[in-house]
Amino acid sequence: MHDIEVRRRASPLPENSHAYTDIGYQGLQEDHPAVEMPYKKSKNKPLTKDECAYNQALSRFRVRVEHAIAKLKVFRLLAERYRYPRAAYGIKISIVAGIVNLAAGF
Repeated sequence: MHDIEVRRRASPLPENSHAYTDIGYQGLQEDHPAVEMPYKKSKNKPLTKDECAYNQALSRFRVRVEHAIAKLKVFRLLAERYRYPRAAYGIKISIVAGIVNLAAGF
């Protein structure tokens, strides 16, 4: 399943939020007005210096998010199917997020 399909099946993003995405979410700008997505070069049109700088700045921001998700996946709550009562899931995610935040110094 593609990233955009997973996003569309979930609850909609709040109206006043920004989404900083990668190319896997192409088409999200049709559903949500405030989407930041990297520029894509085509065969006939290379990226300008401004577009390259924008892509680099966006990737510097997104890499922190990707690293945080990877740290959460170490605990396997996000990496595997959750097979326990649904009521306990929120508590376990909060505990894991607290551990990750504590390790990050927050």
